[in-house]
Amino acid sequence: MGEYINDIAIFDDMKKSYNNDDIYCNCYFMSLLNIAKTFGKNENEIILNADLIYDFFENNDSGYPGFRLKVDTFDELSELLKSMGIGCAWDKIKASDVIDYVKEYVRQGNLILLSIDLYYQRDKVYYYQTKHGEHAILVYGYNDEKQCLYIIDNINKGYQEYTITYEEADDYIKGLCNYCGYDEYSYYYTRFYIDGENKKHSDSVITEKFLSNITKNKENYIKSLNSILEYKTRLREICTYPNFEENLLSVKYRKASLCYRNKLVLDQRFRHSGKYESLLENQNEVYRLWSQFRTYYLYMRRKEIAEETICTNLSELLVKIHQKETTFYEDFLRLAEGAKKEPVDFLEKEFIV
Repeated sequence: MGEYINDIAIFDDMKKSYNNDDIYCNCYFMSLLNIAKTFGKNENEIILNADLIYDFFENNDSGYPGFRLKVDTFDELSELLKSMGIGCAWDKIKASDVIDYVKEYVRQGNLILLSIDLYYQRDKVYYYQTKHGEHAILVYGYNDEKQCLYIIDNINKGYQEYTITYEEADDYIKGLCNYCGYDEYSYYYTRFYIDGENKKHSDSVITEKFLSNITKNKENYIKSLNSILEYKTRLREICTYPNFEENLLSVKYRKASLCYRNKLVLDQRFRHSGKYESLLENQNEVYRLWSQFRTYYLYMRRKEIAEETICTNLSELLVKIHQKETTFYEDFLRLAEGAKKEPVDFLEKEFIV
């Protein structure tokens, strides 16, 4: 067969309320959203299983300290997918056989999350022909006549469909072996398939579970907020490292993800609360401040403004962000704790087909 294409559903509904066209949380989460939607599942189970926590870390892959919104999960993703009727498997195979295996499983109706080396990915900011790094792209088809794979991924123009040649895919995989710690026989891809009955939970049940999870996670949120202040005290040091600008972009788009997740919960459970509008305004303001933080840094650097002046202004923005985030979490957790005491309609607790 010269061509095979799975009927993929690109997850673009979130653009109606999402703050940008970038990925949700990370490449893995965004692919899971597309997989869940394509397989007819409730993608909110993926969204409300994400927990994004501010985190100051001492060493990243390049050995530098920095600051991020760390993506964590309440439930193990493999277990969550299993409960949704989605199977996943990892095949430890030889690097030279990856394309053949990917094509075979695509023909069987699988969607494939393929690991690649960003150094070889065209149009990828910070990485292409500059530095190596692991990334995941979603493969939903192939064409032997054109010698290409059909991909869904975020590149500089946003989250979209495009193609990569078999030759490019080989370069991606060789990069994983040569620079990203993979051996000749390794887990180069994850395949996803429908497994079990086609059932999904209602939004009410999913939201109730999320609220229960965050009320049990108070200590993590306190630590998260404190890390903003730690970032402020280390700012003069951190801004000198080469990964600083990249970290700023990551914090910005992941904050957009967090805003989207929180808005989803507020709309579903607290739209009639007296705190609804103020909580939404708070989140939008925090996103605006993080955007301002990055824009200001880039602009001042280009203008060669003194480092002391830059850090002073950035520190003031971090104080505002900390204040806003503290207010949000205090109000949001109070709402969540109150919601746990409210009964949920019996029918809403059941699975819906």
